Amino acid sequence: MKVTLTFNEQRRAAYRQQGLWGDASLADYWQQTARAMPDKIAVVDNHGASYTYSALDHAASCLANWMLAKGIESGDRIAFQLPGWCEFTVIYLACLKIGAVSVPLLPS
Repeated sequence: MKVTLTFNEQRRAAYRQQGLWGDASLADYWQQTARAMPDKIAVVDNHGASYTYSALDHAASCLANWMLAKGIESGDRIAFQLPGWCEFTVIYLACLKIGAVSVPLLPS
C-alpha cells in the first residue's frame, strides 16, 4: 500500500508562518548539531562503544562518499541489518547525507 501526503500551498504557508515548517532538512539539522557540539557523545551502543558528533559525522561522510563512488544515488534504497551498534547510526546518516532511503532490517 502506498500512502501519499500532499499539502496545498495555503496549508504549507500556514505551517511556515506558525514556525512548524522550515526549509531545513533533517540532514541540515544533523549538520547544525554536529557543528554545535563536536566533542559531545552522539551515540552509545549496547556494548558501550560510542561516537562523538564529530567522529560520527566523519564516519558517515566517509561512507556517504564511498556510496556515491559506487553509484548509489539520491532516492536509491539501502537495506541493512545490524544489531544495536553505533554503525547503524553511521549507515543511517550516510544515507541521509546523499538522499538515499535507509531501509533498516531488524534482526529477529
